[in-house]
Amino acid sequence: LGSVWVTQRIREFLDLYPDIRIEIILNDEPVDLSMRVADVAVWAREPQQSDLIRRQLFSMQVHAFAASSYIRKFGTPQLADLDKHRLVSFMGNPPPHLATINSLEMVGRDGLGPRTPAIRANTILALKYAIKSGVGIGLIPDYLTEEETDLVPVLHDMPMPKLPVYFVYPEELKTAKK
Repeated sequence: LGSVWVTQRIREFLDLYPDIRIEIILNDEPVDLSMRVADVAVWAREPQQSDLIRRQLFSMQVHAFAASSYIRKFGTPQLADLDKHRLVSFMGNPPPHLATINSLEMVGRDGLGPRTPAIRANTILALKYAIKSGVGIGLIPDYLTEEETDLVPVLHDMPMPKLPVYFVYPEELKTAKK
């Protein structure tokens, strides 16, 4: 989220507020804003601390994508024929906001074990570029695909939850000038 969505919006912010200096901490773990590790945060989860002010920025959703080159070679994937397709999956424990990122491994398996992905990676950007290169089909957040023309949404009948993304800051900064 920070590597892509936030960084693409920094220029406009700095144009409006040229005297502010920004340090971006990219971390899937929640930052304790009350300890002033950071002044603000962008989280893809509801803050647990009641004293934090939150503003929903947008909703993100994970979708299945394939490159047009993959579709030309292997056909458009359907839920019923996923066993015939190469999957791209997340390796390890995904961050909580991406808990469904490996759903293609189990969807429609009806008690059978998970499908074995052709490739696993431990970053969402690696998944995106593997999918984009035609390795296989995979799930990635829609904010990663806003400007992509070669990533084709597939498996439209696979429902995925929408997740709110929040701008979060401590209440004491509500009246701060910066």
